[in-house]
Amino acid sequence: GARRELAPLVAVSLSRDDGGRSLSWTMTVARARALFKAGIKTPRAVLEAGEEDVRDAVARADRGKDDATARKKGNAAGRGSAASSVSAARAARELIEACR
Repeated sequence: GARRELAPLVAVSLSRDDGGRSLSWTMTVARARALFKAGIKTPRAVLEAGEEDVRDAVARADRGKDDATARKKGNAAGRGSAASSVSAARAARELIEACR
């Protein structure tokens, strides 16, 4: 099922960077699902994909989260912000690094 398909990507969240910091925030299940739907199905595929493709998938996952939050608060739709774009770009860079 879906859990088995996403397992290689979600496993990246168990990694640590060179400074010993956890990378759990970079690979959430929502981000793994968005990468998978974008055809980026393994950590190796993350490395082979361009940073722009990874960033777009991460942003799509984060935008879905923002839209759900906006609906709960009664707003018609969530809006992307400059901060969310920067966060997606940072997460994409860190995901690529974590997959090395």
